[in-house]
Amino acid sequence: MDIHHNRIPLTRPQHQIWLASESCPDKALYTESVLLTFDNAPAPAQLDRALNRLVQTTETLRLRVTRGKDGPLQYDAGYTPFACRVIPLSGEEELTAVFNEQSRYCFDLYDSALFNAVIYTLPGKTALLLRVHHIVADSYAMAAVYSRLLAICAGEDPQPFVSFLSRAAAAGADVEEERLADRGFWQDYLSGAETGRLPHPMPDQSGHRLVWSSHTVGKERSDRLRAFAAQQNVTPYCIFFAAYAVYLSRMLGTEDVVIITPRLNRGTDEDRNAAGMYTLAVPVRLHIAPDASFAALCQEVQAQNRLAAAHKGYGLSEIMGDLSRTGMAGALSHFTLSYQNFTLPLHGLPVRCAMHFGGAMTNLLTLHVLDWSGMGDYQFRLDYRASYYTPHEITQIAQMLRAILDQGMGDCTLPCRSIELLTDEDKFCQRALLSGPVLPVDPNDTIITRFRAQAALHPDRRALSGKGPSYTFRELDEASDRVARNLIAAGVQPQSYVAFLLPRTTALPVMLLGILKAGAAYVPIDCSYPEERIRFILSDSKAGLLVTEADITGAGCPVIAPSPLFDPPQQPDAPLPAVGQDWLCYIIYTSGTTGKPKGVMIEHRGIVNFMQPDNNEFNRDICANGKGIVAVGSVCFDISMFELFSTLLNGIPVVFADEEGMNNPDALAQYITENGANILHCTPSRLLAYLEEPSFREAMRSVDIVLAAGEAFTQPLLDALHRATPARLYNGYGPTEITIGATVGRIRERITIGSTIAGARIYLLDKDRRIVPLGATGEIAVAGYGVARGYLGRPDLTAERFIELRDGPINDRVYLTGDYGYALPNGSLAYCGRNDEQVKLRGLRIELKEVERCIESFPCIRQCAALVRTIDGREHLCCFYSAAEPCDVDELKQYAGGFLTRYMVPDLFVYLPDLPHTSNGKIDKRALANQAIHVERTYIPPRNARERTMCRIFSQVLNLPEEEIGATDSFFDLGGTSLQAAQIVLLAKHEGFELEYGRVFDHPTVRDLVQCCDLDGGDLPEPVLSEAGSLPCTQQEAALLRDALCRNRNYRKGLHPLGTVLLTGATGFLGIHVLYELLTTGYNKIYCMVRPKNNLTPEKRLKGSLFYYFENNFAEAFGHRLFAVDGDLMRENIASLPDGVKIDTVIHCAADVSHFGVGNRIRQTNVDGVRNVIAFCKQHDAALIHISTLSVGGFIEREMAEIGVSLSEQRLWVRQDLSNDYLESKFTAEKLILLETANGLRAKIMRVGNLQGRITDGEFQMNRATNGFTKLLQSIVRTGLCPQSMACSWINFSPVDAVARAICRLAGSAEEYTVFHIFDSNDLPVSKLLTHISALGYPVRAVDDREFDEFMLHAAEDPAFNGALDGFLTRVTGGRHLIETPCESGFSIRALEQEGFLWPEISDEYLSAYLTGLDTLGAFQ
Repeated sequence: MDIHHNRIPLTRPQHQIWLASESCPDKALYTESVLLTFDNAPAPAQLDRALNRLVQTTETLRLRVTRGKDGPLQYDAGYTPFACRVIPLSGEEELTAVFNEQSRYCFDLYDSALFNAVIYTLPGKTALLLRVHHIVADSYAMAAVYSRLLAICAGEDPQPFVSFLSRAAAAGADVEEERLADRGFWQDYLSGAETGRLPHPMPDQSGHRLVWSSHTVGKERSDRLRAFAAQQNVTPYCIFFAAYAVYLSRMLGTEDVVIITPRLNRGTDEDRNAAGMYTLAVPVRLHIAPDASFAALCQEVQAQNRLAAAHKGYGLSEIMGDLSRTGMAGALSHFTLSYQNFTLPLHGLPVRCAMHFGGAMTNLLTLHVLDWSGMGDYQFRLDYRASYYTPHEITQIAQMLRAILDQGMGDCTLPCRSIELLTDEDKFCQRALLSGPVLPVDPNDTIITRFRAQAALHPDRRALSGKGPSYTFRELDEASDRVARNLIAAGVQPQSYVAFLLPRTTALPVMLLGILKAGAAYVPIDCSYPEERIRFILSDSKAGLLVTEADITGAGCPVIAPSPLFDPPQQPDAPLPAVGQDWLCYIIYTSGTTGKPKGVMIEHRGIVNFMQPDNNEFNRDICANGKGIVAVGSVCFDISMFELFSTLLNGIPVVFADEEGMNNPDALAQYITENGANILHCTPSRLLAYLEEPSFREAMRSVDIVLAAGEAFTQPLLDALHRATPARLYNGYGPTEITIGATVGRIRERITIGSTIAGARIYLLDKDRRIVPLGATGEIAVAGYGVARGYLGRPDLTAERFIELRDGPINDRVYLTGDYGYALPNGSLAYCGRNDEQVKLRGLRIELKEVERCIESFPCIRQCAALVRTIDGREHLCCFYSAAEPCDVDELKQYAGGFLTRYMVPDLFVYLPDLPHTSNGKIDKRALANQAIHVERTYIPPRNARERTMCRIFSQVLNLPEEEIGATDSFFDLGGTSLQAAQIVLLAKHEGFELEYGRVFDHPTVRDLVQCCDLDGGDLPEPVLSEAGSLPCTQQEAALLRDALCRNRNYRKGLHPLGTVLLTGATGFLGIHVLYELLTTGYNKIYCMVRPKNNLTPEKRLKGSLFYYFENNFAEAFGHRLFAVDGDLMRENIASLPDGVKIDTVIHCAADVSHFGVGNRIRQTNVDGVRNVIAFCKQHDAALIHISTLSVGGFIEREMAEIGVSLSEQRLWVRQDLSNDYLESKFTAEKLILLETANGLRAKIMRVGNLQGRITDGEFQMNRATNGFTKLLQSIVRTGLCPQSMACSWINFSPVDAVARAICRLAGSAEEYTVFHIFDSNDLPVSKLLTHISALGYPVRAVDDREFDEFMLHAAEDPAFNGALDGFLTRVTGGRHLIETPCESGFSIRALEQEGFLWPEISDEYLSAYLTGLDTLGAFQ
């Protein structure tokens, strides 16, 4: 067959390019351009002939792509002579411009030429521009093509290329097999990767325009790099990759970096001699350990690149598709590194070469390292997205890469974290960029002197109006003088603190000024504060006086009414203190996100600096154009200081709105209109809400200047303001700790928080408190006049947040805000938010957003907010929610328990018709923190000594007063945790209670626990005896169970076919191996019941599990042998089967394997679900193969085991303890099934042992964290302890693949047999397992059981052991001498032997591989 006249599919690398090109068909994403400039000015006709010869002999340049029925195809369009365009240009400057412009043009991908050329003539030179689409040639191929062209120009006759189409046709048969082989690797390799991280958020308008930037590495540095590579036995590529990774790690603020890199993908000489598209892009993941040296990082780069390259066959688009199906959105990485080390022989011609590797881009930054032979030194080419980076940032990136190389290669032992990206000059420049201008500040200036100056300038101008008397500047000056002198007469001393709690009348600003004139600092208290908070502020501030009309009990300081302070003083001419600029002005209490309120101490100097007319753009505007402001900010927040002082200290009148004006947009509109105020300062959320009111929108027409600060300024607010008013709009930023604000700016093209005010400096810091490079997001730290003195009486917190910043030449006192932002090139700042949505509750970390998302998904919930509240001295996770009507709290808790871990389910749900909102529209969590919670709790006293003892145990564990614990109070509602439940068991032991751990979950109240202990102690009714053991049941049930179990004695060889199988739990660890056994050993049709999940269909979930465990998704079996059907055990009709399908056998592998849980979730799945399975089998006349567990044997007294009591195939009840929810549910399910065999159900119960990794390769289950035995091993490793009773016992090891084979073998046995034990009876000594664990470097010590109990009691209180004890919890026995019930399996072993099955040996090699695998996966970390 002549393939040149046929159309063949694209190769895998070409297909990746095609997919990406289709996403942006109008962009030159994959257009490679080369400009060859000939300094000897050959004639255009000569170049034209060479080009024709090149195309005639180069198949690649003739390739075209067309649409086919099953996807794109490619073909050779053949050679047709052509005439190349010749265009005259004025010089090389115009040539460069044309080169750049032409490189941005995209090809028409279908049925058009994918190569073109243009000849340019210019004085003394001739240039040739060649462009090719990446789908037909990669950079390696194009270098060969360009070299061939130059050879032709030099009169040579180069060797022909190997046909790419021939190679592509030969490679096609291997594509699918290779693709499947690599998929599982990438799923594991990228699991948990921090994908898609950015230095700062993407701008709203982010096009694909690409800009090229070239930078030199330098000859001397290039030589050192080659020498360093040889010394470290790595390639130069690895060194550049490591430098790029260090840079990205710092810019992204993560140690986990993913970089996309193209791989050559030419494994044979034929491929290397073919000009085509072979390159495959692969993600390389790198962990930049902070303490690792740069040399070690280079070694790791080499290892990770080799690892990724070995699996390059699976395309990047497929990887991205797989990740998106797991919930990842967006890019895997925005950063690419391309190493170009091809040779471009010039064949003796005076020619210069320039290249563009694309004309547009979807990623953000590509680093091309050019290693072209003959160039002498390496070159950097940085291709960047123009909408994201600036030329200055790119220049700095190149500089940082060189700096990383110099430091990393200069000192082989230098830790990566010690590499400095920025020079001292860089740091100075960034400080200059983010520093406001320095304005002269009179050292004697204070708020008082500035105000008196305005009163002297404008004595009769209105200064203050509102509810109450109006004041001119003179009147306000005089009134505040009277207040000051009366305060002094009342005992106020200079630099003391005066608190006030006053309604919003004009008397309040007068009082404020009076306090300052008296030389004191004021402490504002809001009238709405609860008395507890008021008393705290008064006590904490040590206020010498409280001015209020309210009746405050326990103020702890003298209280004076405000009205006498306005009277003429007894000494009207008494001198007032000379206030210093470094004296405190006010103390404002702010709660922050956690902790008790803290008093922020602000000095006069910060206010004086901020209020200067030229301090910032907003001040200049109001001083030039302001007519008055309506003040609506609470005096307990520094927004009010801005409203009062930025105006009064600059001669601008203030309209002081009362509470109605603050909260009612109609009233505020009236204030604006009646007073002619044209300045408004309001928080964004409040402003957005007010703009909904017509009267307010009308009033806004007369407002000229608006500052909306205090929270995020949003685009909807900007749009609403533009519709309502032509006013000039400003935004600002600044926590209380930096005196009102640090940045202010007018909003023009984009929303920012403005630029730094005069007298302030801003630094953006990483987690190590180093200045981040330009463009990176960092924590905002503020220095300058406005930085507070600190927190009153909190030296620890002051030292934590107010620090001396030392970074190279920078030495400055700064406040760490906890907010994050990044700098724009013009020096303004963009705000990125903060990260305080993570809290700890009783030592456990909780993501509040995760809780809220779960609760909000509950039907009928409109909004919710989760926060930790302290109630009756105990922390609780509370959920406030709004809905049309209150929800059933039990249903809410049960619903949340299905998605969240136990400690993340809120203790309390509080219904509110509407949640309070802050001014920016966000839920006001501070308001909810003070929201009254009415906990309906009836105290029931203990009725006897045992209940009183249990109350005392609860009290001791929960640290609550014993008298507050009632007999019906739930341990968990009181704040108990799973670890504290273990403490309950251990303390109960000392008081004579026989209590199992699981009982605390099943019976969490004092009374229920005591009652179940009493029953466990021997007060059970006399059981009915049967051959099945002692089972509490009716005589009739006992007889039925005896009949069902006694058949399992003498096995007769013989198997029957299973027919059409319905398999439940098919994606689970055992279920998937049962499916594999059925697929590979039989010819059954198999219907797998799989629930859709995360937008994945049942078939996709099943294929994914098959591939994960077996690297084969059995695609060929789907549709004729294998079928995935939607199903749910909670439905009466458990599986949605196609019409006409008859099921012969149900293999029921599905189960909830949680050992403990609150509520009935476990029982629903394992008992109610089994009822539905039984009903399905009876309806379809199908046999049931039910997968159970040997653990139904539970725990028995040691003495019973010593006299031979055990669980066998003929027994179910041996007086075992079943306090574990899971075991009890599996026990009940077995009982149901065995009883139903009397009603015609054909059923077998397969009790499996301790499922572990495959015997073939040790592969363990995907979700190893849920495996109880793995949890036990984790606890042993993390504590280094094992109780002696356990260390001397034996443990069963059952490889999952062997178990699956045994199940499928015995599933076809005679109908009479009802129970098989599927486990290897050759148990493993636990001591041997401990020896292997110790050999891994985790020494384990066996300790006396009493010592172990004491350890558990104390460790449960130690946060250092959080999570380390979980595996022991199911073994907590509260003092009863219980052991796991021994199991016999003689009947099953004989059956398996007769059917040709033998259990594999658990060898030392297997154990070592198994434990090493767990360790490698991080199970023991």
